[in-house]
Amino acid sequence: MPTATAAKHEPANPPNLSAISLRGLTKVWSDGRRAVDELSVEVPRGKVVGFIGPNGSGKTTTFRMLLGLVHPTSGTAEVLGESISRPRAYLPRVGSVVETPALYPNLTGTQNLKVLCRLGGWNQSRIRELIDAAEIDADTTTKVGTYSLGNRQRLAIAAALLADPELLLLDEPGNGLDPIGTRDLRRFLRNLAAEGKTVFLSSHQLGELEQVCDAVVMIQRGRLLFEGPLEALLESGSRLVAVAERSDDHDAVVRIGLEAGHRAVEHSGRVWIDAPPGFEAELNRRCMEADVTLVELVRHRKDLESLFVEIADNHGKVQRG
Repeated sequence: MPTATAAKHEPANPPNLSAISLRGLTKVWSDGRRAVDELSVEVPRGKVVGFIGPNGSGKTTTFRMLLGLVHPTSGTAEVLGESISRPRAYLPRVGSVVETPALYPNLTGTQNLKVLCRLGGWNQSRIRELIDAAEIDADTTTKVGTYSLGNRQRLAIAAALLADPELLLLDEPGNGLDPIGTRDLRRFLRNLAAEGKTVFLSSHQLGELEQVCDAVVMIQRGRLLFEGPLEALLESGSRLVAVAERSDDHDAVVRIGLEAGHRAVEHSGRVWIDAPPGFEAELNRRCMEADVTLVELVRHRKDLESLFVEIADNHGKVQRG
């Protein structure tokens, strides 16, 4: 099974290439419950990185420690090269949306952003640009209290970008968005990464993360399950699917896979081989030498949700939230 190796995280990025660096970060609440348990992670700069885990796994607590809202019990962390013990040194370069967005319900979206600009000392010239970029479906006379959940999320993201931050921390930014809004958010986040910004976001919509992320961090019960490039994870969970011209030759294809040291089985008229990328050419050549003609040879990749469940199950039963 590929999940045994997938759970081992990739080598850490050098600190100067990391927007966020966690080393043994731990948070134990007063009742003895460990929300985050010796978490060591490197989040690369200029990438969209997904933060994955079931409810109660410690994602929001981790975000809150990075923002200086919660003090860690032990361990260290750096954000944009600065220790989280000195949040004032980096918070002006960080935008965030964590839990319920704090907005003034009796003000319009534009008025909310103007208030935040005055409080933060930021230039108001970007407000129109950000509202347009976030594609907020409401005019400047509509009060935020009447906004849909999706529009509130869009406005909160626009507010997080007022200071033109280097790093964006987003906790479930897709809440309340319809399919079109989700697609627009995906495009919006990719554009931010193209501008050199780092986006670290959590979401339960793993299908959406799969389409937008460069890398992922998986945790369960506050512990790291996997960190690394998304493409490497998806490839680690892939299998070859081969179909011979003559079904009687499937036994030979299975034997070739086994002789090469890979798990191979016939199922539903196909041969499934747990082999890494690159084995396709060797399999095709060996089949030709055995006078077996393949009419189909494709790589089947599991989706991110399936891989997460497998990795989590490999480390113990997934928490249900």
